Amino acid sequence: MNQRPSLVSMGVLGLFLMLGGCHSVRQSYRAVYVNEMGNRFVGTAPFRSARIRQHPYRLHLTTPTGATETRPPGQVWGIQQTDGPRYRLYQGAFYEEIDSQPLLIYRQADLGGSTQDQLYFSLNPTSELMPLTRHNLDIASQRDPQLLPTLANGKLRSLLEQADKQRLTGK
Repeated sequence: MNQRPSLVSMGVLGLFLMLGGCHSVRQSYRAVYVNEMGNRFVGTAPFRSARIRQHPYRLHLTTPTGATETRPPGQVWGIQQTDGPRYRLYQGAFYEEIDSQPLLIYRQADLGGSTQDQLYFSLNPTSELMPLTRHNLDIASQRDPQLLPTLANGKLRSLLEQADKQRLTGK
């Protein structure tokens, strides 16, 4: 009988220590801006979440204190997670940047980590996003002849093969 209360108290103490040692880590983000030269830079003010509102089209940023700041989408290029991925804000959605050489390669994502398999690309940080397909790359290379050498890049070929498979299987 004396052993039972001590086992229960040890179990409760163990549970308390486990739960006390576990704490949720809150993500921290910073806004990403683009200057006149097309160079991206990360802002200094941290915030803990970002939401896109459609009517009117605005970006809501929540500061660490819980205050909400509203910004027009044209003012912010995207979001940089502290020690994590960068997200571009484009036409009302976030796109995770998964590669920046030889092209900017993205996939649609939310800040919670959910992503879609469809790949997109842009020629530079301010150009339109297009689905990553051979046809769209051919069109882009006609607009920008300097793109042709990058199309031979092995990494880009691998991404195109992945995009082709996803398009054919619908996944």
